Amino acid sequence: MPALLADGIDVVALRETPRLREDPIACLEAGRSVEDCTEPLRRDLLPAERTDAARLGELADPGEGEVLGLDLLPAVCPAEECPPLIGNVHVMFDQDRTTATCVESAGGEADRQLTEAGFPW
Repeated sequence: MPALLADGIDVVALRETPRLREDPIACLEAGRSVEDCTEPLRRDLLPAERTDAARLGELADPGEGEVLGLDLLPAVCPAEECPPLIGNVHVMFDQDRTTATCVESAGGEADRQLTEAGFPW
């Protein structure tokens, strides 16, 4: 990433999603309902500040490229709950990775954050 920034290339750093206690796919495959497989968002387990924020700022200093931390948490865990499905889209691939389809579906949230930050894309 430092080489990209030094060359003036903007970088979007995607924040990790919360880790779930249970694999949501396995939960659904066990015949449990979406409601039973939905976990509350545990904000007490999330850092108050992004732990990588300082490092992202340091990387951006030497070059001309910008770094923006993108957080899809509002799309992955809306209303402070982390459901295994939103609409007909599986949210998580396992306990700590979002599905590609979910990330694609979160385009509106990504657009909102990028636009509000004045990030050109």
